[in-house]
Amino acid sequence: MIGGEAYQLIGNGGYDLGARGWQIHQGLTALQHADEQALHQIQLDNRALMLQRWRDLLLEVLDSETVEQHQLQSYRQYIVSSSQRAAVDDVGYSLVRAFRLQLLQLQFAPLSAYLEQHGARSQDLKYPLEAPMWQLLQHRRPDTLPPGFSDWPALLLAAVLQSKTELEQQYGSLAQSNWGALNEARIQHPLASAIPLLGDWLNMPATPMNGDRHMPRVQLPGFGQSERMVVAPGQEQLGILTIPAGQSGHPLSPFYRADHQYWLNEVALPFLPGEKKYQLLLTPQG
Repeated sequence: MIGGEAYQLIGNGGYDLGARGWQIHQGLTALQHADEQALHQIQLDNRALMLQRWRDLLLEVLDSETVEQHQLQSYRQYIVSSSQRAAVDDVGYSLVRAFRLQLLQLQFAPLSAYLEQHGARSQDLKYPLEAPMWQLLQHRRPDTLPPGFSDWPALLLAAVLQSKTELEQQYGSLAQSNWGALNEARIQHPLASAIPLLGDWLNMPATPMNGDRHMPRVQLPGFGQSERMVVAPGQEQLGILTIPAGQSGHPLSPFYRADHQYWLNEVALPFLPGEKKYQLLLTPQG
């Protein structure tokens, strides 16, 4: 990793936002006694601290007149009653997250189109847009609005209504747009798609998961914490290691899925191996 003046020389290195690292730092700083269990709890931290200001902005947009005019009473209530965590049963989290993404898309769509027309990749802007978006929101200059919007309230309201409509169309209703419906872990065997009928048997069951980007418990359908490990040299007997699926890649092995339920249920398993049951002996020829 590189930073400071040297980073300026190489431009955008594709780094993620610093929100997750900052939240981990805050969790570590707050510890009075840093043992394995305390560090494991930081790994499971799904508080949406980065989205707090987005939630405040969204509630600012949802004044009484706007709520009444657009029938957003239940929408607003989901946000007010949210746990402010990326939790499987939380609808409000889904709404705030979708509002943020929709506003970013609306604001920077002209820039993305320009880049695509000139052979660049608009997805390269995915992570750096948080800071400039908030600069624009703080000043709300008319000349920084995207085409089609006469003022900032109109842009913000469009982000609300469009993100709400997309969730309703995709999941049927706001009530069914809880974060677990949007965030199902799909852990699949690489050969599953090539084996008709039996392929799904190789996969772990699709499971709603806590966690998201930009927080210690990073977890999305396509990627996330591949393992949760806490161990200190010389204290391996106190260490923790929990993995999805199991230690074996053989579907018929009893260890193919042995760890999965522990991983799903946030159980801290011992780092050191248990009693040996099987042994693979490799003997050279000759």
